[in-house]
Amino acid sequence: MDKSNLNRHQRRRLRTREKLKQATFELLLENGYEQLSVQAITERADLGRGTFYLHFKDREDVVWTLVEDAIQATDRQARDAYARSKPEDTLQTLFLNVFQHVDQHRNLYRILLGSRGSAVTSTKIQHYLVEEFKRDSRDFGLTFEIPEIPLELYLQILVGAVVRLAHWWLETPNDLTPEKLTSMIVKVFSCH
Repeated sequence: MDKSNLNRHQRRRLRTREKLKQATFELLLENGYEQLSVQAITERADLGRGTFYLHFKDREDVVWTLVEDAIQATDRQARDAYARSKPEDTLQTLFLNVFQHVDQHRNLYRILLGSRGSAVTSTKIQHYLVEEFKRDSRDFGLTFEIPEIPLELYLQILVGAVVRLAHWWLETPNDLTPEKLTSMIVKVFSCH
């Protein structure tokens, strides 16, 4: 966002929103989702509860905003990669983008996808990925289909596997890079 065109009130509002998001992120890392509360967020940000509700509906809303910010930060890179990739490299490009994104935001996803996270947020992430892959399929002609398996079913299976693998990757000590992980999961999904 170009802040130079914002007036003083808009800049202050943006700073306040960022303070709330930063406080939420810090508390998620320290205590997990279950211990996160609006009270704790506002105390950490040194702001009032009323101020919180001017920016967010509830704790789930601010947590989802953190996820959306992380996704949008890398979405442009992913779309550029799709535009440059060959049709036969669709799955590899897709998985590599997802795992690079998760790797760049390890701390956030370790909490959100792990036992200290929120089932609601995890479900929203999965739904978001399904919709994103549908959009990429349409916009870039990416093919995910297997004959006789509807696209929706295929994407549900694909996303479920990706999210579960990302959770395992973040929680289990290993030396797997996004590239190594991508190579292995492409082999699994190419065996049809």
